[in-house]
Amino acid sequence: MDKCNICGYMTNSHIIHTQEGKCYCTKHYLAHILHDDIEKNATKKIIK
Repeated sequence: MDKCNICGYMTNSHIIHTQEGKCYCTKHYLAHILHDDIEKNATKKIIK
């Protein structure tokens, strides 16, 4: 199982692996490409 780096959604499908070694569900991968700052803010929220 892989986990989305943004929302924490775990699945065997709909997960995209980036060259940096991170995983994103399809929805959040688009957000990652368009807005790197969104990805960083979402990651901070998950850590808190």
